Amino acid sequence: MASFHALRKKHHYDIEPAESVEQAYAQPVLSAMLDAVIVVGLDGLISMVNDATYRLLGYNRAGIIGHPVAVIFADQESVMRTTRMQAPTPGLELRKEEVAFLAKNGDHIPVSVTASAMLDSDQHLSGIVLVARDLRETRRLLAEVRRAKEHVEAQLDEARKQLLHAERLATLGTLAGGVGHELKNILTVLRFCSDEIGDLVAEGTVPEQLHKDLTTVDAHIMAHAKRLLNLARPGPDYVEPIELANVVRQTLDMLCSAGKTKHVAIAVDVPKTSLVVRVNRTRIEQILVNLVRNAADAIEEAERAEPRIAITLCHAGERAICRVKDNGCGIPAAKLERIFESFYTTKPSEKGTGLGLSVVKQIVESYGGAVTVETTHGQGTTVTFDLPVDQLSR
Repeated sequence: MASFHALRKKHHYDIEPAESVEQAYAQPVLSAMLDAVIVVGLDGLISMVNDATYRLLGYNRAGIIGHPVAVIFADQESVMRTTRMQAPTPGLELRKEEVAFLAKNGDHIPVSVTASAMLDSDQHLSGIVLVARDLRETRRLLAEVRRAKEHVEAQLDEARKQLLHAERLATLGTLAGGVGHELKNILTVLRFCSDEIGDLVAEGTVPEQLHKDLTTVDAHIMAHAKRLLNLARPGPDYVEPIELANVVRQTLDMLCSAGKTKHVAIAVDVPKTSLVVRVNRTRIEQILVNLVRNAADAIEEAERAEPRIAITLCHAGERAICRVKDNGCGIPAAKLERIFESFYTTKPSEKGTGLGLSVVKQIVESYGGAVTVETTHGQGTTVTFDLPVDQLSR
């Protein structure tokens, strides 16, 4: 029988031990890796690196092989330089952290480094293998994502401000009619006072009460003018303690003057004790105008023989509750879940912008409150909102 050696020679077999095959594949695999691989001996010196390490750090072989591993770390406090580990178990990942490598040109390169034990055939620690992944591209992409996110958030914030201002202008249109009616009445008084003054000037006497009346009228005109200007002016809120019952009554007066509630019986139930909230007065007027106007429109659509709106104010612990109830047409259940969406409306296009309830919800929530709606289609709707009671005014 031919010997194995003869067969090998005859057929040109090239059989090598498994260890040699593994070694033959090891270097191409290391060269193909995108992550840097650095082998550190127990003496703390670098004994082997792959091609990715040279590309990452800019060193040649002489500049890194045989040098202390500490030279490639920019962070002098990093524990990754510690290469002597205590009795690691096979395959144990010793540590993983983000550090900075120091390139040959002095650049600090952020990397994620994993350190694992390298064991010999007797399972004794023979060195440490560091695998480092360059984080520069990852961080650049994350920075771009953050910038994009900030840009989108800024655009959303601007859109919210424009939406709120648009609704304020819509509310301004509603209140303008009422204020115009008020100014007309005031001018009538002024005209009468002017005639009286003319007669009294001729007689040489001007009574003190007439002067007081003129002062009161002047203050009244100024208050209405400021209210219109504040409503139309964009900008940050000016908050102050507000007696909620007073704002309700005054807003209802304006809406009545504007003809929005002329044929509706409105009942107002307020507590005997003061109910003060710290808010922007114009914002609260916006809320009330929208809710009462919605109620009046629903009643008109239902064609009630006895149209009614009830506004109730009350305390609930540390919250001020305002409830606006009407006996209008109600809201169909299928549409209820969308009523707070911007530009969604159940009214005809000539009557509704779809902004009212959306802005009401936004304003109330900006002050730490909440809005709820209870409705029965064909019978009526109740909208309730709450606000924190002003603790300093209690």
